[in-house]
Amino acid sequence: MKYLNSCYGSLMELCLCLIFIIYPLSEVVSAQSESPSLEIVKTLESEYPICPGDSVEVRIVLRGADTAEYSRVVSHEGDLMRVFKSSAEEISNVPVATNIVISEIFGDCPGGYAGITDIIPDSWNIPPTVIPGDPPVYQWSLDELLIDDGFEIRFMLQVDPDAVPGFYLLECPDSTVSYIDHLGQEIVEPIPDPGFYYCMTPTPGTPGTPGPTATPVCAHTGDVNQVDGITTGDAQLAFQIALGYFNPTYPEYCAADCNGNGEITSSDAQQIFSAVFGGVCVDPL
Repeated sequence: MKYLNSCYGSLMELCLCLIFIIYPLSEVVSAQSESPSLEIVKTLESEYPICPGDSVEVRIVLRGADTAEYSRVVSHEGDLMRVFKSSAEEISNVPVATNIVISEIFGDCPGGYAGITDIIPDSWNIPPTVIPGDPPVYQWSLDELLIDDGFEIRFMLQVDPDAVPGFYLLECPDSTVSYIDHLGQEIVEPIPDPGFYYCMTPTPGTPGTPGPTATPVCAHTGDVNQVDGITTGDAQLAFQIALGYFNPTYPEYCAADCNGNGEITSSDAQQIFSAVFGGVCVDPL
């Protein structure tokens, strides 16, 4: 029995040796990244100042974020290129989102926000589906978006020549993008809106940031101007801070950071607009 155990041990060692001789370069090649995500960016392509009778060009871009995970066992050095090539093909074919619908609303918005733009008919690169109403809804649909894939919409807006000079959204804060994500969940998100100055030339400034001697209380309430609670004026001021056109005090900076992530972007201004009509910021007012 002792002899058999000895032979068995010798055979196992021999098999292991043969494996390492036959596959001396064997290794595991793997990579992992975050979950697939849909990115949407809206930009204003026209130059300032925008004044009575002017039209502005809007560009909306959807992109599938580069993400996925894979794992392979490589036996020979020559297999590396084949593995990486096949993995790259698999990653690029991952659907980030399906049943994508972009909904844009202009003019007098639901909820009371008075917009000053209307879409110019037939100015788009891709014709939308128009849902009648007051105001009408313009929708663009896309079956699916793959990783590293892109989808672009362009159209022109006409600005109300009788509007009061100031800072405005390109369209209503109710404009959204809806889709089914890679987990099969239905997602509805507001479209980040960069806004624009009407009949004003913006003067760049430097947004303030909390310093080491600042008060420790940083209230992310959305009431940027600290007057009359949260109003559309607070959202407009948050946009100005995000674009660098207004240098806020520390309390103003904190209030404009509606989502509390430490920086002020167009998403904060959009969230403050939503707070005017029933939404919330991180800290209650």
